[in-house]
Amino acid sequence: MMTVEAPAKAAPTIWRPHAGAQTRLVTCPYNEILYGGAKGGGKSDGILGNWLAHQARNPRWARGIIFRKTYPELEQLIARSHEIFAALGASWKEQKKTWYFPGGATLKFRFLETEREAQSYQGHEYTWISFDEVGDLEDEAVVNTLRGALRSSKDVKERILLLCGNPLGAGHKWIKRRFIDASPPEVPTFERLTLPATGASPEVTLTWSRVFIPALLEDNPTLQANDPGYALRLQQMCVGRPWLYRALRFGDWTVRREVPGALLTEEQIEQHRVSKAPTMAQVALGVDPTVKGYDPEMTQDQIDFELGDECGIFGIGQGVDEKRYFLVDATLKGDPTVWSRRAVETAVSIGASVIWAEANNGGALVKNEITRRMEEMEIKGIRVVLVTAREGKYIRASGMAADVLNGSLFFVGEFPKFEEQMTTFIPKVNKPSPNNMDAAVWAWVGLTGNNSEGILNFYKKQVRGLDKDQQEAVEKRLAQVREVLKNAPTVGGMPQLPPRRGGR
Repeated sequence: MMTVEAPAKAAPTIWRPHAGAQTRLVTCPYNEILYGGAKGGGKSDGILGNWLAHQARNPRWARGIIFRKTYPELEQLIARSHEIFAALGASWKEQKKTWYFPGGATLKFRFLETEREAQSYQGHEYTWISFDEVGDLEDEAVVNTLRGALRSSKDVKERILLLCGNPLGAGHKWIKRRFIDASPPEVPTFERLTLPATGASPEVTLTWSRVFIPALLEDNPTLQANDPGYALRLQQMCVGRPWLYRALRFGDWTVRREVPGALLTEEQIEQHRVSKAPTMAQVALGVDPTVKGYDPEMTQDQIDFELGDECGIFGIGQGVDEKRYFLVDATLKGDPTVWSRRAVETAVSIGASVIWAEANNGGALVKNEITRRMEEMEIKGIRVVLVTAREGKYIRASGMAADVLNGSLFFVGEFPKFEEQMTTFIPKVNKPSPNNMDAAVWAWVGLTGNNSEGILNFYKKQVRGLDKDQQEAVEKRLAQVREVLKNAPTVGGMPQLPPRRGGR
């Protein structure tokens, strides 16, 4: 009698990439990858799948780490990793926020935002690094610094840097320059370094490859099947902002982040951007402090604990060419002890002789905090002047925008958040306070005494000076600005601010 054994059951499939973009990501052979573009393209699973492929090829010595800007933003990705990795036999150590895989590979979850924080990882060894929502990073140097931690003393040939994100974040411009402008999608670019022969060692050429893999909602059939209304909600979220819809729905990196009637357009900013500034004749620092819930009866302990969110800190200089320049945006989140120190440090670094700080929130506290920091740091020769806002934010910034348009104020380099505020802020529509823009206004007031015709008069004069065939676009822009000004809080024109003190 013949005995026939029943076939062994195949092991269940825990995870597999979707056909298309996710599969191309998991099998990608290049060192540095930008994955994503559109919302809903399956970035989270793409990250975890790319790591699984890497550790499968290097089961013993793969060392990975996933970053986001803040830890709470990692929670969903960690939760998804539990659904996949635990079934594969990996063990999670909550205190270390680290997965340990059966073969020896490890994967950490961490957060960082600044280049200084990235430098703290230079003594580490990783074969695989990922940054989720890399568009949140203003500074490209963070990513470049992390590359220094991609190394291994073990026999691991791969070094992978996986970045995931969408257009229009704080890092939009550097990401676009690094990936989108450099090469068409899925066409790699290469950096090469040749090390000359030394002694018994032959000449060696090192190569670093970089590629963009776009992903759309259509590349994520799981989301489409489980949440068929997502595409409609995404469209509704972008009503009135077609540029935002193109960016988030179709991953369009060429869109301009602009709202009709905002103070400036991206094109106008680019026309007034320079790579370096001349020698400065004088420099002013503007501070838009955050003092939430300030009460004169508060104890110092209450102030330190309860106050502080985001404080605008911005420096503008007037060059020896008598033109003015946006120099530095040092805006940050923190309580008064934190932002006052940053303000003093920034003033010293750019050579500011005066700090103009808004007094509406906190009054004397603002000046006292900055003065106290200067005393602690033994800094002398910098005046602190309080100014009071008597007009809405849009009107306050109107004169500064007019100075940009008439060619007397320039951007030295890029200022992602500030530029976004100048191209999108509309009174009574935007809820987040444009702290960067407000701080820049106070620095500008300090240098100019608020002597400007304002953006409305600028467009009126421009229309009169143009040929008829050029007037239509300017008339449209003028109408947009007029409409915005109807909603802007105003008491008769430009803000009534304290006069400048001292000569130019």
